[in-house]
Formats: sequence, C-alpha cells, structure tokens
Amino acid sequence: MKKLTCCALVLALLMALSSASAGSAGGPTDPLITRSYAQSVYKDAVTGSLTAAALERLQAIYDEAAAPYARGQDTSVKYTSGREGWRLASGSVTLPSGGTLTPTSGSLTLADVRGEVVDATVGEVVAPGSPLTNYHRYIVTEDAEAAFVCSAPALFYLDGPYVPAQGMERQYAYYDDVAGSEWYYDSMVYVRENRLFHDWDAASFNGRATATRAEMVYALWVLSGSPVPGTDSGFTDLTEDWYRDAVNWAAETGITTGVSDTKFSPDGIVKRSQMAAFFYRCTAWQGGRTDQRSDLTVYTDWEKIPGWATDALSWATAIKVIQGNDNHTVAPSSSSTRAQLAAVIMRWDEANP
Repeated sequence: MKKLTCCALVLALLMALSSASAGSAGGPTDPLITRSYAQSVYKDAVTGSLTAAALERLQAIYDEAAAPYARGQDTSVKYTSGREGWRLASGSVTLPSGGTLTPTSGSLTLADVRGEVVDATVGEVVAPGSPLTNYHRYIVTEDAEAAFVCSAPALFYLDGPYVPAQGMERQYAYYDDVAGSEWYYDSMVYVRENRLFHDWDAASFNGRATATRAEMVYALWVLSGSPVPGTDSGFTDLTEDWYRDAVNWAAETGITTGVSDTKFSPDGIVKRSQMAAFFYRCTAWQGGRTDQRSDLTVYTDWEKIPGWATDALSWATAIKVIQGNDNHTVAPSSSSTRAQLAAVIMRWDEANP
C-alpha cells in the first residue's frame, strides 16, 4: 500500500512539473529562455532600452551646449547641431569654444586664436598663421576662440557655435557654384553623396551644362552596383576610360543599343525620350515593375514621341520619373541639363527601391 501511495505521489509531482513547464516555457520567468523568445522579445527590449538611453544622453549633451546661446547670452553667436555648408568670398569667421570647421576648397588660415585649435584629422594643435588643409576637421578647444581668415573664396562646413561673417552665404560646401537656394540643391546632394557623376569631386557642379549619354549610363551603372561587364560592346567611339565599363555593361544588358551597331555617341546629348528608355530598360533588368502606363495624349506634343519610346515614356510619366512641362508638353526630343538629370535620377531611384 505504501509503495502504491508513493508511486501515486511521484506521478502527481511529475504531472505538476510537466504542466508548469508547459505553461511557462519561453516566458520571461522561465529560467531556460528559448531562442525564439531571446531573439524576438528579449533582444528587441534590450536594444530599445539602450537606444532610448543613448538618445536621451545625446539630447542632454546638445541641450547643454546650446543653452548659453538659446538664452541670448551672446546674440552674435549662432549655433548649428549639424554640418552646414558655407561660402565666404573674403574676411573671417570666428568660432568660440566647441565650434568646428571643415574646409573643402579655397584658402583659409588660422589667424587670431585665444587658447588652442586642434586638427582632429591628424590630432595636432594648429599654430596661428597656419593654412588649413581641405577636408581636415578643426576644433576650437575649451575656453578658446579662433578666427579663420580667407584670402580667396572658400567653402567650408561649420558645426557647433560660430559668429557669422559679413558676406557668408549658405551653400553646399562641396561645390563653388551651387547655393542652398538652388531648386536642384537636394538632387545635387544626392548625386554627390552617391558619386553618380564621374566628376563628383570637382570644384564645380556645372548644373546648367547639357547632360550627355555617357553621364546618363554611368549613373545607372553606379546605382546598379558598378558590375563588371563580361563582353565588349563593339562600339568604336568609347574614348574615355571613366564610362567604358558603364557603356559595355549597358550594351550587354540591353539597356542601350547605341545609335548604330558601332557607335554609342557618349558625348551626345541625352534626349528625354532616350532618358525614359534607359530608365525603363534598367528597371526591367533589375526586375522592377514596368507595367505602369499613363495617357500620353494629354500632352500636346504626344504625336512627336517616337514609336520605340512610347512604352518607356508612358511608364516614366506614370510613376512621375519624367514629368510634363508647364505648357502641357512632354518634349521627347529636348535635352536635359546636369541639374535636371540629377533630379530625374533621384526620382527614379526613389521610385524603385
């Protein structure tokens, strides 16, 4: 009888443990946390907590740095919490403690300085009178103030507190011919940051220059990952190395057929109808959607659209990569400037993530 009672108790205990284990497995109180719980719940909770703590700390640092200027202790001092591009033709810009300056072109020299200025790129203190090196980041240290003088038009980034100089113009600091007020400012930034034009590091953007067929194909090639072509296109007019792989790749994938069997015309203007065809074929090659269509007869010049470009333009206008003009034309034979090409490329990339 004792044996039977003992067996019954053991069985009951095992059933209770089994039930408790089944009910709480994978839960937050289970000492043996399952992998799925760790990955889908615990990890996300920890990541979210750390992110919130980091953002809170960063905000506190920013608030502490910006507070003196927000209270108006020195109305001449401005403050930026991110890199801003500026152009200064002549004169000087003053940075108090905590300000940073990164020149990108032109000629800047560290003039008057109280305290120290550090070249953070090389980790060295800069002596007064020293010329600045482009793309190096200069930091004004604690309890210091420094004046940077330009003897020739200079472009630079500012981050933190600064005293603006007379004649300073808000400008994207990469190029000397693009002001922040330009309509294509954002497109230029996008093209520059992604290095979609072969001359991305030039001093000028030349947004009003006519875009070429080589520039069009080169941008698509870079956005497609700069693949190495496996064959030669056979085009005999490819004279520049910077676009050779791009054109051979475009011919290999069917994105271009050239202007003839032996010519691509890399320096030729890229017409809007050609632009639409390049985008259309590249989207198809990438496996994107090309079935969208718009009614081209809403444009007064729709009859001027060449037959080979009809599907491409109908698709491009449907997804608003190419847009009609204010006079209700689509202008299939018109050329595009580099600024316009930058804007259209950005719209296409955003429409085909």
